[in-house]
Amino acid sequence: MLSRKEGEKLSRLILSVLAISFSLEATEPISPLPQSIEYDHAKAALGKKLFHDPILSSDGTIACVSCHLLESGGDDGMKFSIGIKGREGNVNSPTVLNSYFNFRQFWDGRAKDLEEQAAGPIENPVEMGHSIEKAVESSKHTTPILRYLRNFILTVSPLSIYSMRSQSSKRH
Repeated sequence: MLSRKEGEKLSRLILSVLAISFSLEATEPISPLPQSIEYDHAKAALGKKLFHDPILSSDGTIACVSCHLLESGGDDGMKFSIGIKGREGNVNSPTVLNSYFNFRQFWDGRAKDLEEQAAGPIENPVEMGHSIEKAVESSKHTTPILRYLRNFILTVSPLSIYSMRSQSSKRH
């Protein structure tokens, strides 16, 4: 049995060790979210349109918002998300809220940023079951997307499409 004095010394020692461990963890490269960020408003408008449009899925039934419900925390709250043809996936959808600031994307961290992540659900045979080329081709027929394609997609090289596909194929 410890005396009161020994108990106090032990308590101080434990608190000191905890304080040191917390200060060591505080040196991780995590910083608060910025108050604002600069972004391309035309791209954001197109992204919003595509997020809600099932045209990116092979059968026209699934949009990003099908699994990422913005009014419910940015996910679908299900154990396993449902894709095209009612297929059940093997993971639940992570939230998309503030996902721009994630240092990795997907539950397993296989994509380094949102640009690398974007092709994954589109080309996943359970989620959207499409290819990037076919999704771009089918989306060319909608007016907001046509405007975007004229302004931005013309600068996308076949190499960047190949890069998106190779990142997507790593998950299959």
